[in-house]
Order: sequence, then structure tokens, then C-alpha cells
Amino acid sequence: MIAGLLGLAAVTAGCGIGGPENTETASYDVTGTVTALDVGADGGAIEVIESDRQGVHVTETLTWTGDRPPQPTHEVEGGTLVLAYTCPTGWGGMLHCDVGYKVEIPRGLRVKAGTDSGAVTLRGLSGEVETNSDSGRIEATDLTGKQVVAGTDSGGISLSFAAAPDKVETSSDSGSSVVRVPEGPYDITATTDSGRRRVDAAHDGAAPRKITLRSDSGALEVLPAR
Repeated sequence: MIAGLLGLAAVTAGCGIGGPENTETASYDVTGTVTALDVGADGGAIEVIESDRQGVHVTETLTWTGDRPPQPTHEVEGGTLVLAYTCPTGWGGMLHCDVGYKVEIPRGLRVKAGTDSGAVTLRGLSGEVETNSDSGRIEATDLTGKQVVAGTDSGGISLSFAAAPDKVETSSDSGSSVVRVPEGPYDITATTDSGRRRVDAAHDGAAPRKITLRSDSGALEVLPAR
């Protein structure tokens, strides 16, 4: 069930193709059984924060040119809350539009979050995480989930764990990856063609916990948690 829709229209933030850019913010609560989150954006930022709250609270920031805003959708499918949107078309084809998300979730939800050029920020997540971006940065802090998979083309990846994970995987073309973990040991593999490697966390090839970092030219680091 989705309730409490609020909208705040804002005005012009500059000019681009199709005229000045408009912004609008809407927020709402999602109640009922939600066990996972699937959220995607283009250039909009995604922020997911876990807390002791009950239910999910979503804040959407819409940006667009022209006279028609993007059309966000929010549906619960088999326990997964799917956040997505479509852009209207004009005489010259698809008009510029985007949606950024701030999502506050209860503990333990599985999270899938992806953008093209927007940043992804994850705070205190305890469920499994899958996240990706083309050129936007991925930053996750205070993670306690057992499995995290992150990938970018050129954006940097920074993952910081508050509890020892069982499986961590990062992949990138030219973006760097920095993973900070509590005391191990871990079975660590860091493979790069031309990037710098630094592994300071405790390594043991027979350890059941695995950390795998891959990059073409980005730097790779596995460090003890601060």
C-alpha cells in the first residue's frame, strides 16, 4: 500500500534543450510487506538509508525540460518495491527528464540500485546489495550485509563494512575500488591490467570469506576498517 503523496513544485533551475529546467519533489510511504528494493535512475542520484523505521519512505526529486514532467512509478511485485520512471516524448523525440531518489528502509531488505551517471549512496544496509553505475560514484558505509556486488565503468567504488562480509565483488573498467573490512582473514583476489593494487587486510587463501576486485585500469585497495 502506498500512502501520503506530497508534491512540492519548484521552478526554473537553468536552461537546456527544450527550455528551462523544472524541479518538483514528492514523498510518500509504502506500507505492507516489502522484502526488497529495486531502484533505477539515469542521471539522478540514489540514496538508500536503513534504520529501525517501520515501512519504506520514498522522496523523489523530478527534473525536466518542457511542459511535461517524468512519470514515476512505484509498485510492489512479489515483495519487491520497484521504483522507476518514464520520460515524455516531444517533437524532437525524448525530452530531458530525470528522477533522483532518497529511500529510507527498515532493516534487512535486499537492495538493488543502479544509475547511468548519477551517484549511488548507501548507508547502514544489513541486507544483500547489488549496485551499479556507468560513470557515477558508488559509496557505501556502515555495511553489515553478508553479500555485496558493485560494478561501474568509470565511476569509483567505495565500500566500508561495519561487520565482516561473506562475499564482496567489485568490477570496473577505469574506476577505482576501495573496500574496507573488519578483522579477517579473507580470501582476497585483486586483479587489474594496469591499475595500482594495495592489499592491507588480512589474507588467507583458505578463508571462507571472499573478496574479489577486478579492474582494467582502476586502482584496487582492500584495507582494514577504520
